[in-house]
Amino acid sequence: MTRQPKSNLLGPHDPIPEMDLSEFIQLMRAAFDVASELIPEKPYFVRLIGAPYNSFVEGCKSIGVMAHNRGTRVSPHHIKQVLSKFDLTENAFREAYNAAHDQPPQGSPSTTTTRPN
Repeated sequence: MTRQPKSNLLGPHDPIPEMDLSEFIQLMRAAFDVASELIPEKPYFVRLIGAPYNSFVEGCKSIGVMAHNRGTRVSPHHIKQVLSKFDLTENAFREAYNAAHDQPPQGSPSTTTTRPN
C-alpha cells in the first residue's frame, strides 16, 4: 500500500502519488512539454508523446498509459514508467507537482490582504 503525503505538496522523500488522469496529463504538458492523445478504441488508455510529437519520427518518445478506476486515475507505478521513458527524475516530477499544487485555484481571490492606512 502506498503511503499518502500529509499535504498536497510532496516532500523530497514522499512517494509519487496516484493522480487523476486529467491532472497528470495537464502536469506533463505544462511542466515537461509532453503531449497526450486519447485512444478511442481503448477508453482506459492515453498515449503520451514527446517532441517532435510524431511517433513515426526517429527519436520521438511515446508511451501508452493505462488508467484505472474507469479510466480516471493513474497509479504511481505507471507515473514512474512515464518518467523513466522521458528521462525525467522523480525529484523533477515532485517539483512540478508542487508548483502546480502551490498555486491558488484559477479565478480565486489572492490570499494576500492589505490593511488600510
